[in-house]
Amino acid sequence: MKARAKHTMQVRRSRATRAGSVSVDDLIKQGPGNPPKLISRAKLTRLAAKLAKRRVTLASAPVFEVTPQHPFVEGPGYRGSMAFWDIVVWSSIARVIYMDHVSPAGDHYGEVGFEVPANGTYLIVANFAGATLTLTTPWGAFSATGSPNVPTAATALWNVTSGNRHVVCKVTCTSGTYVVIYGFQVFAVP
Repeated sequence: MKARAKHTMQVRRSRATRAGSVSVDDLIKQGPGNPPKLISRAKLTRLAAKLAKRRVTLASAPVFEVTPQHPFVEGPGYRGSMAFWDIVVWSSIARVIYMDHVSPAGDHYGEVGFEVPANGTYLIVANFAGATLTLTTPWGAFSATGSPNVPTAATALWNVTSGNRHVVCKVTCTSGTYVVIYGFQVFAVP
């Protein structure tokens, strides 16, 4: 059984290395002392303003976030979780999830769920680098296309009303070769 697991990891590592300019070994070498660089707050604010079709100011910190190191968080009135299936690598040490694009699209996917403490408007942010990541919500699909080693984000605006404060979003790599997922954040948009 151990030999098979080792072989599977070697195949997946070689497949991932061919997929783009970042190898799985490079991601793992990143280590816990070097957190991934995320998209700038200024760019996030511009993305939120574009979605809201008005000027917005994001809070200085997210309401909460889920990451490969902390895939489940819970606190007073909020909860966040993520799960991924049939991915290449989930490394809590390197703080990344490495997911590739296969045919048919969406064979490798994940789900991220959020529960917020109050009604209002929230910005859901999927931090990643690589090809195209699509965040599918109950109210639509939101995609962003990045480049290897360049932080970008797929964003969706969530208007919470009527006490329905829970949502589950599907996450897929919809084109290109791979995405490296750094985590998800939820910001209040006043």
